Amino acid sequence: MSAGATKKVRWLVVLRGLPGSGKTTLANELCRRCRIWKICTEDKYHWSGGEDGVGTYTFRPDFVVQARQLCSEEIRSSIQKHIQCIVLDNHNARMSMYEDHIRYAIKHGYRIRIIEIVTTDELIDCYFQRSTKGFTKDVFVKLFKYWEKDPRAKLVNPQFESKKLVSLEKFNDQTKKKTENDEDVYENDTQTGLSNGVG
Repeated sequence: MSAGATKKVRWLVVLRGLPGSGKTTLANELCRRCRIWKICTEDKYHWSGGEDGVGTYTFRPDFVVQARQLCSEEIRSSIQKHIQCIVLDNHNARMSMYEDHIRYAIKHGYRIRIIEIVTTDELIDCYFQRSTKGFTKDVFVKLFKYWEKDPRAKLVNPQFESKKLVSLEKFNDQTKKKTENDEDVYENDTQTGLSNGVG
């Protein structure tokens, strides 16, 4: 098949990581490589400006469920519009928080990447100090204990100062080389099912 006849690949990229780990920075870097992109995050609904990073951030516990629903609707709408690259930028501590999105995206012809920014006990302090959300350190510790391992996730180390979190050129090369194999993996995951519960 010629290059001109190749079907354009669409991606759903799921980011996992604690607040302050650099997910939003990575999301923006990835989207710069796509002509049509969308970053979906629950955080935007806690910012006074209605967009992520705009205005003042005030976390409202009573609004968590509604924010998650609005984010889910935004993801599905973006998939239905065939957005080339959709990035889910939440902490995504449990697989149940994004598994339905993966299934829906695959059903609509998307390929999947799950990228997790590594967390350790030592890094919690770094993330806590860097986060602008105003959470107490106890929130970071509890979230880390709540974390569920996803064997499909690509682990990347956090970077600080001006260094990028991941080599975008390397990421693009990997996606080109592994798309066929990964599609099989995610289709098999969808058929066999993964843990959707919390426990």
